[in-house]
Amino acid sequence: MRRGSWVERRSRATFRPLPRLCLPWLLLACGGTTAEAPDDRPGTGTLSATDLGVGSVVRLAWRRPPDAPAPVEVLVLRREDAVPREPEDQRARVVFRGPPQAEYYDADATPRRVYRYAAFFSDDGARWRAGPAAAVDVGPRPVTNLRATDPGRGRRLELSWTNPSTPTTDLVRILRFVGACLDDPDPVTFDRRVDLPVAARARPQTWSDDPVTDGVRYCYAVFARSKANYLYAPGAFVQAVSSDRTPPGAVVGFRAVASATPGDRSIGLSWTNPADPDLARVLVLRREGDWPEGPRDAHAAVVWDGPGERCRDAEVRDGVAYRYRVWALDAGSLASAPAEAQAIRLPVDDDGDGAREDQGDCDDDDARVHPGAPSLDCSATDWDCDGAGWDDAFCRAAAPPRLDDQCSRRSSPPACVPGRGCDWNILPDHTPCSITTEPDFSYDICVAGACRSPGTCGDAECNSPGPHFRLPPAIGHTEFERTEGLEPLVADRRTGLVWQGCPAGTSGSACGTGEPVALDAREALAWCDASAWGGHDDWRLPDRHELLSIVDHGRVGPAVDVAVFPRTSDYFWSSSSYVAGSRLVWAGYFNSGNIVCSPAEARQFVRCVRDGSPPPGGGPGWGRFARAEPRAGEAVVTDVVTGLTWQGCAAGLRGPDCSGGAATMLDRVAAGTACEALVWGGFDDWRLPDTRELDSILDTRRRSPAIDPAAFPGTPVGWYWAAPPYAGGPSTHAWHVNFSSGHVANFDRSLPCYVRCVRSATP
Repeated sequence: MRRGSWVERRSRATFRPLPRLCLPWLLLACGGTTAEAPDDRPGTGTLSATDLGVGSVVRLAWRRPPDAPAPVEVLVLRREDAVPREPEDQRARVVFRGPPQAEYYDADATPRRVYRYAAFFSDDGARWRAGPAAAVDVGPRPVTNLRATDPGRGRRLELSWTNPSTPTTDLVRILRFVGACLDDPDPVTFDRRVDLPVAARARPQTWSDDPVTDGVRYCYAVFARSKANYLYAPGAFVQAVSSDRTPPGAVVGFRAVASATPGDRSIGLSWTNPADPDLARVLVLRREGDWPEGPRDAHAAVVWDGPGERCRDAEVRDGVAYRYRVWALDAGSLASAPAEAQAIRLPVDDDGDGAREDQGDCDDDDARVHPGAPSLDCSATDWDCDGAGWDDAFCRAAAPPRLDDQCSRRSSPPACVPGRGCDWNILPDHTPCSITTEPDFSYDICVAGACRSPGTCGDAECNSPGPHFRLPPAIGHTEFERTEGLEPLVADRRTGLVWQGCPAGTSGSACGTGEPVALDAREALAWCDASAWGGHDDWRLPDRHELLSIVDHGRVGPAVDVAVFPRTSDYFWSSSSYVAGSRLVWAGYFNSGNIVCSPAEARQFVRCVRDGSPPPGGGPGWGRFARAEPRAGEAVVTDVVTGLTWQGCAAGLRGPDCSGGAATMLDRVAAGTACEALVWGGFDDWRLPDTRELDSILDTRRRSPAIDPAAFPGTPVGWYWAAPPYAGGPSTHAWHVNFSSGHVANFDRSLPCYVRCVRSATP
């Protein structure tokens, strides 16, 4: 508090003149009683000056000494700047001249002024001697004993004062300012004005300011008014801060009732809230066996936190004693005394499979799970409630019927391997094998333990299940080597693939000889199988993952490096069939970079490929994906072919089988931000995958979702964002991949899609 402020250091009310608060437009006039002590003139008696409270009349009373003779004449003079010192004072005004009287009246006083009076006496009517003096401050009387009190109930301050005894005082005006009381406040800044009638003169009076804002300092100026002239006395000032130290009342009638309805695994809770205006919310906590210790009990489950008088505690377990406590809280989180209740839900066969939890049913919400139930898949689910999942019995019973000795070791019993699914002792995909087809092509590979010739099945069963090479970047892939001559070759040092340097039907260093040949899907397979180019005769039609590996999503029209692959535009065939449609085949659209399906009878262009490196290593029991859970609920999947590590659940989901949480759909910018901020499975270097990476985990032999369900369980069906923006128009588009059908396309990046984050490949 600054020296000389309105309020004393101990926050007591004080009276000080307040120039700016005495503005006429506010009807504030300053007045009072004694302004200075009278002169001490022995032997002349005493002179007192009293403001009668009407704003213009001062009563003067002279008391002469008992033994002093009465003078012949009395002269009373008045000045404002000083006490008159002589009867001839030219600056003084004559109030009275005449024979002595007990009282004199100055009826020409002006409010808000201090008058100084002096009496002079004459014993002969000619000579004067000085008498007593007095002074008065003309105006109404101020209030006294002003105090501001914080009752601690929040949003409330209480003021009290003593009214003046002046009979003309009829009203008290209160001005409220936000902030501390200053020496000279600006009256324009007050934020509340209250006029109160005087309850009783010379008696205490109170007023409550409600509502105020807790924690904010308020300054109050209080003025008394005289009804005689509607003038205001000097203000009294006080400041205070409101706080909330009083909790709401407790709830009553708290009850907990367990449901006995099969399938309704809940306990209903109800109560009656207190009739307390300070009530903001109700908190219900639950513990098993013990009572919650308080509103901040870290070991208790939050059942309800909000308004209302009822809720349900869902998904409780049968036979468990649940103990509940409820608190009423105000906006500042002050808590009432608790009310408590408890309930036990008796065992009920909720899923109708003939077994209750107390009879060994380890999942009474799923009728497929109960003691003695058969295993329905190779997963962590404990189907028969024997305490263990990953049941080998399922894999023995569900072994694919088309396993062959070239691509699997059927002599070893199948096993259900945690994180990988059924191990049928198959050899790695893309392992060379031999099978006779009609027509018979030379390129045969192992696919899921069976020998296949891609493109010859007429459906997706023969599709390559994924890439068999390390992935190049989706934008700016430069690891190509192109030869010159009539039959140029393009070697991709990243993937190990070797490409014909010209589309079918053309040749020459710049492919300027001839015209590209458009063929249907069956003719395209035969063309590549019969092709002899650049000294090699083991050419084949590429699968869709191989075809996408030469697309550059940093370019359009065409979406390929034309210096490496001249005369490449429009649609080119792959050997991969579309799983959902008869006679539909995947093709790459090199004008934009999309991967789409096309009728097999359509005529598209052809570019052949051959393997320049062996397929991934591994023996019987090989699996491409390895799923692990380095942190509870946060699975990661490692791809041994590409070296990438994937978030084991789509964004928003969690748990061993991704059944927890809710899948999140975001726009493209938010998706990238979410991956960069992700901490999952103990790693914090996640990012949004590019198009080639996201396409690499597509399994085109499946649909809705088109992905390995053992490695990526619970995958939501729909579009997933990829990192690259679309290089063409419109500029608001970005790339995404559809895990229902398998399409790769560009789309408006403001629309919501699913997200799965990835970590970069290991060296």
